[in-house]
Amino acid sequence: SDYVIYLRVSSTVPKVSVGVFSTSQTVNAILDFRVWSDVVQDFTYIKRTTKSGTSSAIYAGIGSSARALDKALKKCLHEVEKDAEKVRAVIE
Repeated sequence: SDYVIYLRVSSTVPKVSVGVFSTSQTVNAILDFRVWSDVVQDFTYIKRTTKSGTSSAIYAGIGSSARALDKALKKCLHEVEKDAEKVRAVIE
């Protein structure tokens, strides 16, 4: 049978935090992962996860929002990887 994997990624605006000697940026990533079955005509697997990533710099630097987003997305994908057997069971 036919399946469609639907993946949507969104993020929040970076939040900047300033300390005495450091600056950091925090970004939340939202990952919506779904498997659509053409036979069932519905989603057979749905997982939505939200994770935070932070990037820091010391002294005059500013943390990278891209690096913070990268860290958050890796955490989200790790959550989906944990359910790899469930996804395989739905597809097979």
